[in-house]
Parts: sequence; C-alpha cells; structure tokens
Amino acid sequence: MNDTTIINKVFLKGGRLPLSSLRLAMEAGRGFKTSDFPERISGSGLCDCVNGGEFELLPEDDPQVIEGGKRYMQCRICSGWSHL
Repeated sequence: MNDTTIINKVFLKGGRLPLSSLRLAMEAGRGFKTSDFPERISGSGLCDCVNGGEFELLPEDDPQVIEGGKRYMQCRICSGWSHL
C-alpha cells in the first residue's frame, strides 16, 4: 500500500458513519468542492496511524475552529490533530 492509497475516515463528533465527499466539502466550507475529497484526507501525513486514521470533526462553534478559521479534527485512534 502506498501513501496515496491510505484514505483516512472523517466522522462528525460521536458519529458512527464516515462522511461522504459531499458532506466533507459542505463541512469544510469556503469554496471547497466534492472533487477536493478524498485527496484532502488521503495519505499518512494527517496522523500517526499506519493504515489510516479515524477523525472526529470539531463542531463549527468550537473555540479552536472559530480562532483558527479551519475545521479541525482529532484522530480517534492516535489522538493526532489535522484539519480539512
């Protein structure tokens, strides 16, 4: 498996089903398109998980999202942080 075949999964906080490319684009906001995903969430650089992470997306009203202006997410497996 090469780095580009690793597709991380993104969930809403507490969610059980990963978000679709359309929903990811909607959650990312500001001009993101469905075609931007899954490329934006692929690869091993988002967290320390070897076979892909499982991220929970912080809500839009989270202070870190408001301050940073990005939808941050934390891996359920390794606790690593990234953003959409």
